[in-house]
Amino acid sequence: MGTTGVAATDLDLFTRLAELALAANRADVAGECLRRAATDVASSLPVCGEGRGGVGGSTPLNPPANGGRADELSPERWQATGIQHLNAGKVREAEAAILQAIRLRPNNGVWHDHLGVIFAQQKRFAEAEATFRLAARLDPTNPSPQRNVIQSCFDQMKFDAATTAIRIALKREPHADDLRLQLAVALTELKQLDEAETLLLEMLKSGHASSSLWNRLGVVRGLAGKSEAAVQCFREQIRLDPQSGGAYANLAAGLGRTQKWAEAVEAGREAVRLDPQNAGGWANLGNAYRDLGRLDEARHALQEAIRLDPTSHEPYGNYALSLAMNGNVSEALTWYERAIRLKPDVAEVRFNRALALLTLGDYTNGWAEYEWRWRTEQMKGQLATRQFTAPVWRGEPLAGKTILIHTEQGHGDTIQFAKLLAQLADRGEGLAPSPSAGRAGVGWEVRPPLIPPQAGGDQKEMQVGGEKNLPLSKVIVVTAPPLVTLLQSCRGITQAIPPSDPLPVHDYHCPLMSLPLLLQLRVET
Repeated sequence: MGTTGVAATDLDLFTRLAELALAANRADVAGECLRRAATDVASSLPVCGEGRGGVGGSTPLNPPANGGRADELSPERWQATGIQHLNAGKVREAEAAILQAIRLRPNNGVWHDHLGVIFAQQKRFAEAEATFRLAARLDPTNPSPQRNVIQSCFDQMKFDAATTAIRIALKREPHADDLRLQLAVALTELKQLDEAETLLLEMLKSGHASSSLWNRLGVVRGLAGKSEAAVQCFREQIRLDPQSGGAYANLAAGLGRTQKWAEAVEAGREAVRLDPQNAGGWANLGNAYRDLGRLDEARHALQEAIRLDPTSHEPYGNYALSLAMNGNVSEALTWYERAIRLKPDVAEVRFNRALALLTLGDYTNGWAEYEWRWRTEQMKGQLATRQFTAPVWRGEPLAGKTILIHTEQGHGDTIQFAKLLAQLADRGEGLAPSPSAGRAGVGWEVRPPLIPPQAGGDQKEMQVGGEKNLPLSKVIVVTAPPLVTLLQSCRGITQAIPPSDPLPVHDYHCPLMSLPLLLQLRVET
């Protein structure tokens, strides 16, 4: 609901109907839609003396000075009254007055633009976007409504729509650097990093260097894994704006990614000196301290980041990690859960939480949570180069079947968990994962795929059960070349091959580190 008595869905419907009507050159129908909206909004406002509070207090619309009826005022008078209310902070009254003006003159694009601003101020972004689009159509020579469409799309995190709106605006203003920078931001959010970087480099080549441009290029390159190049961008940003705490905060993050942690600490200190209220500066300083092993200083900095911005999930997860590194695993688990409640789909936090659960011996939830590793930056690209023709094994019967196990992490993990492969060879009946493996145990559902479906071939539902007296299953392991001979000698392994060899025919495949979940590995077993 908005702050008026009209449901936001109703007013949005009126606005969209008016847009369609004007597209069909039916200004009369558009006016009727807006008249209905204006009538409902005006009727929801308090009359003199009722004292109903609102955004701008209880003052109703100004009555006509000549004592006549309100609908006898000219549209210009209503518009002027609306602007007066808006300047006085009386948003509800401003909305009603400008709607009255629009119903009397529905083709005025500027007034629709003003109405959209009022909606945006009330965080009614969907209505604002629809109204700005209508204003842009009514007044195509005025760049303001189209720019407001862009901002309303950003407000709703509709980055595809923002990109389209920016490209439309650029046809009118092809050399507008602020629009091109907004396009780079939208492309960044859409992970179209190559296009964003190309656009920013073109701006630099044309002599349009600025602090904000270098900042955006640094962000893009950092996300693309070009950490050293990102650091150079942030240094250029600082050169142009040496008093920017945000620039030093970005530099601290970039230096941390290049493992220059001592320099990252210095940059982080400068960030919080220049801007003590910058939560990002404190967070990046805390991360640098943590990576240097200065855990007490890390916790202090990360606590300050949380205090300044308690809605950001990142400091919570990093604070939890610093606690875990200091041996306070149980307390760390509490902070991981706080981070997850703020943003449940951050793979790195979920993965770190899995390690904490496993450390505490909670294998049921720990191994389920461990499947989030496939979404971390470190792991999500690992399966891209592997082509499997068979489905992922989910616990189906393996008697008489061939299963391909592929190792995924270090040699130590491979050797430690190779002992589970003998269980696969001995299996005659399927074993479905424990029902509790699908929940994290703290009030939210955990359903990460064992492997992203696109990497697992045809993901068919398989019936659990099997025929009796079938031969043992065949277990083929794909592992690093130095381990091939060692694993070939292990019980239960039919064949061990390096990743460069062609894959043998197989019925299922499975990552080695998913076996503890599928085999229901517990501390006691």
